[in-house]
Amino acid sequence: MMRKPEIIFALFLALCIFACSGKKEPYVLAGKVVNTDADSLFIQLPVDGKFFYRVNSVKVPIDNEGNFSATIDQETSGFTSISFPKTRGSIRTWIEPGYSDTVFIDFEDFSKLAFTGDHADANSLLNNFERIPYFHAFGGKDEKYQKDSVAQRVYDQVMDLNEKELVEIDGLKVKDKITDSFAKAMAMESDLHWKSVFASATWRHYYFKEQLKRKSPYNDEWKELYLKMFDETDLNNPEYLVSNYYRTFAEDYMNLYPRVAGIEDQPDTTLSQDERIRAYHQDRIDNIREKLSGENEELMWSFYLYNAAIQKQYEKVILDSYEELKYNYPETLYDPVLKEHIDPIRAYHTKLEQPMSDKIIMIENADEYTTWEEMVEPYKGEVLYVDLWATWCGPCKDEFEHKEGLYEFLDGKPIKILYVSSDRDEAEGKWKEMVNFYGLEGVNMRISQELFWKIWKDMLGSNTAAIPRYIIVDKGGNMIVKEAARPSEGQKLYDQLASYLE
Repeated sequence: MMRKPEIIFALFLALCIFACSGKKEPYVLAGKVVNTDADSLFIQLPVDGKFFYRVNSVKVPIDNEGNFSATIDQETSGFTSISFPKTRGSIRTWIEPGYSDTVFIDFEDFSKLAFTGDHADANSLLNNFERIPYFHAFGGKDEKYQKDSVAQRVYDQVMDLNEKELVEIDGLKVKDKITDSFAKAMAMESDLHWKSVFASATWRHYYFKEQLKRKSPYNDEWKELYLKMFDETDLNNPEYLVSNYYRTFAEDYMNLYPRVAGIEDQPDTTLSQDERIRAYHQDRIDNIREKLSGENEELMWSFYLYNAAIQKQYEKVILDSYEELKYNYPETLYDPVLKEHIDPIRAYHTKLEQPMSDKIIMIENADEYTTWEEMVEPYKGEVLYVDLWATWCGPCKDEFEHKEGLYEFLDGKPIKILYVSSDRDEAEGKWKEMVNFYGLEGVNMRISQELFWKIWKDMLGSNTAAIPRYIIVDKGGNMIVKEAARPSEGQKLYDQLASYLE
């Protein structure tokens, strides 16, 4: 039996161990939603306090009363966003270990958004600040800042808006309504956001004048203010990494600043398609490594590889650069995210070393076909399921993940699949690689752009093309279903195909 002094000492030791462990209490976010049938929401979490686009999300259920609660066990603070299925909006909060917040959301009236809890006033201010979600898109929310033709006036306007936000943040600090870490992060984001607004306006005017050769107010004043703004911003400041606008601003510096400054290298027109693609990626990666360092280089390098990998073009240069990233940052926190999308690139190149399945039929010179009839004539007597796709089309490739169920249904039935690619001549090598990698059993052909558009305009009745597109053709070669079900729709597609076998 332990004596009293021993018990006291044991408790003291336990407290010391807990305190020395540095373990922080989790952050708790709860809330209530009304006027929605959503049964869940998604919370996008920061990675070690840093914003990394479209990753690290958790799904949180919503009960029948519209209530939800999430306990977030992270050691660092950072911005998070709450998004809901079937909606395009999002709400932002600040995660901070040991704190808790609640939010009320009315989907029929977002003006009723209300916060309570430890960060109530600061979260309200965060969501009231004007924020442009994306830049460089025609019709985007940043266009209102592009109407004034005088560069200095636009610059002063956005910097005044930045200053007003800083005053409001300071007001919360005076009232002890915001933590130091939250205040600093909001200030960093305000700086990057409003600088990105001016950068976007400058680029638009530059693009209209220099690229489109159209009327534009762009002149030396726009250029000088733009370059000066970037030159005076320390893009190696790790405190910027808390905001999603760091990526926006840094990408503008890497990719657009050289054009405006007149220092962009001209592409080598003697290179092949594959060589041009490799050079394109390598130039941008080298640019990141030349201009950034430390945590900032690690994040932007990782994000570039992530964004390239999710396009599913499976370029070897991305795999090679990933290995180099791992050598330079062996403990990178972004690796779990990257590995998920890098491993398929490795599998792609491994698969290309293997012979193509004899169930894959490649039609050579299909780009010489000039009519739909030429395409389907050899297969009369069978029902055709035509898959219109291209190597650059992500949703097309996503559908290939459901092909095994389709193949099982088709086994022994007089139905043939025609995989029809609309890739241009320079992508022929990539097309053949992807047919092999995805194992597209059936007839594979790559048709000309002329025939592709003739099918869309004359037979599908549209001047715009949207792929993937699926068509069912009867045994006589007639197009009988112009927008058939997709492989991902499973039984719906199988029933649709079966109905034409009778």
